[in-house]
Amino acid sequence: MFRTIVLLLIFSASFTAAVSAQTEYEKKTQRLIATIQAGDTDAGTFYDVACYFALAGKTEEAFRYLGEAINRGYTNVEHISKDSDLNSLHSDASWPAIIERRLRSEKSTRNFTASR
Repeated sequence: MFRTIVLLLIFSASFTAAVSAQTEYEKKTQRLIATIQAGDTDAGTFYDVACYFALAGKTEEAFRYLGEAINRGYTNVEHISKDSDLNSLHSDASWPAIIERRLRSEKSTRNFTASR
């Protein structure tokens, strides 16, 4: 009986911490989206929103903002590939396509620069 109570307390504390963290991610996401709506066009802001959505378990939104970050010139494909904030996206079928899209964009930029 004591063991069951201890396990329930541990589970409850873990669950509360997870919900609290998710709520914090949602608050940060809302603040960043407000800056975007106010005119922030920086690729890094869109990337940060993608990270917070991924951490909050909102895959579709995370991919949408990650794609927009790439469209706006986010160039660090190595960071995208290794960023633990995006780990929840790695098992999604869309993940390889977003990495390939970034690599194509990077290659296109290099070819354009080299031809000048």
